[in-house]
Amino acid sequence: NIELQALITENSFHPSHTHPYRGFTLLNSSESSTIIKKCNSERRPIWFVFSGMGTQWSGMGRDLMELKFFHQSIERSAAMLKNYDIDLFKLILSSTPRDLDYPINSFVSIAAIQIALVDCLKAMGIQPDGIVGHSVGELGCAYADGCFTAEETILAAYFRGKCIQEANLPAGGMAAVGLTWNECKQMCPSDIAPACHNALDTVTVSGPKESIEKFVEELKEKKVFAKEVACNQVAFHSHYMLQIAPLLKKCLENIIVGPHKQRSSRWISSSVPEKQWNTPLALTSSPDYHVNNLCSPVLFQEALQHIPSNAIVIELAPHCLLLAILKRSLSTDCVHLNLMKRGTHDHVAYFYTNLGKKQKQSLLVNY
Repeated sequence: NIELQALITENSFHPSHTHPYRGFTLLNSSESSTIIKKCNSERRPIWFVFSGMGTQWSGMGRDLMELKFFHQSIERSAAMLKNYDIDLFKLILSSTPRDLDYPINSFVSIAAIQIALVDCLKAMGIQPDGIVGHSVGELGCAYADGCFTAEETILAAYFRGKCIQEANLPAGGMAAVGLTWNECKQMCPSDIAPACHNALDTVTVSGPKESIEKFVEELKEKKVFAKEVACNQVAFHSHYMLQIAPLLKKCLENIIVGPHKQRSSRWISSSVPEKQWNTPLALTSSPDYHVNNLCSPVLFQEALQHIPSNAIVIELAPHCLLLAILKRSLSTDCVHLNLMKRGTHDHVAYFYTNLGKKQKQSLLVNY
């Protein structure tokens, strides 16, 4: 189309601020749409947020296998896991939910999806200015920050799950409670620990299954929100994880070869308190760092305070588990986006629609 080419050529000589409108159209999908919006030409910082356990679901990767870079990434991860008798394709493509009841399967599935999403965004020219992870999501941080290769990331997830699964731990439980972090510390029984500081008034507690069930009922009687969360009967981020630490460290030392890479300033730790960020433990993406991640509380609320008020925040996970928490915890000027969502009718359309929303926020996407 000569006329269109001439128009594009002419417009290319005009400053970008004279073209304040951004938009996209989604073609060849069941959810075709066209959205155009006037926006600020100022570039907004991009932050990746990697969720952890609870985001996995049966068939989570099936639809996105249509995407070239996603498919290629999953194939690479599957090849890496083949020697460990893990069929990644079965885990993320099938509709058998029981397969994800085991920590190994859950961890490698989440890690593979997160690696693939990072690869897709990188291929589209989208790189993060900041990175935050929740629990095992910090493995995704290590990959996005360039500290881990894809193989190191997927195998770190595998051995994290393997060590937990073979440790023969007592039945554990976890629950989300509507308390502040300090209230939780004061009210938790001695065998229950505040495990994840998710928001100002939302904490996940961890401990023996029976103790968690009893504590939940006690809080409900006091009209305090309390709900058990699925955790494969593993009390993550509790004292039980200390039993696993020595073996996990040994396994990670075998797969993380060469000098441990230094974590960049864009990776905000949620497993080491800020006052300790200059200590040897926090400076590198080492086996010690990731063992500490499993054994220590998740200081997610503290990490979120470092996200700028005008950031575009992209949740990378099989499901947007943290979306509600992000909206409550971050500035109202932040843009919250996710790339996958459980129960979506057309996951490819959902993925591209959210990329289109990024385009409207002055984030250039190389489709």
